[in-house]
Amino acid sequence: MQRVTLKADSRRENTLLVAGMPVFAPPLSGPALPYNDDQIRLAMGVLDRSLAWLRRRFPGLPTTVVYIPSPLSVYRFSGDVVPVVMGRQPGAAAPTALVAKHSDLMCAFAHKATSDQGADFLDARPALRAAAATRVIHGPVDWFHLNEAGYRILGNLVVDRLQGRVAADTCSHAKD
Repeated sequence: MQRVTLKADSRRENTLLVAGMPVFAPPLSGPALPYNDDQIRLAMGVLDRSLAWLRRRFPGLPTTVVYIPSPLSVYRFSGDVVPVVMGRQPGAAAPTALVAKHSDLMCAFAHKATSDQGADFLDARPALRAAAATRVIHGPVDWFHLNEAGYRILGNLVVDRLQGRVAADTCSHAKD
């Protein structure tokens, strides 16, 4: 078995606001920030086609799509512009308003594709945002994925949805 070792990103260019306190983090990934609305729409078409294939291949199989947001989409920041990771572009920055706009747009496209294909939909943003307001749910080594606390929140959310304890989603609460 081969081991993989991740090296922590020691840059601290972002200032997250967590429980009213600043938490320093490296540039984070965001929701399709280098792309315009039409490019995002075209890319999200892959989800629609993939769900159509899945529904044809496994008819009658209950399917739930969970919209898991990028790290930038769940935290509050100290400023209106945040350092971001956009592919291999070093030193990129994006307005927080663009992060919110793209996250809302992608959620809406995912919800529509899911609805069009007769699948269930769950927007994980409200639960992850609520958690990120009180504690860091990414990092400290890998800031591109949830950490243990984040995955526990996501796992509990999915279980609650599958057991009917969380209502269906429409992305209508995108401004949480």
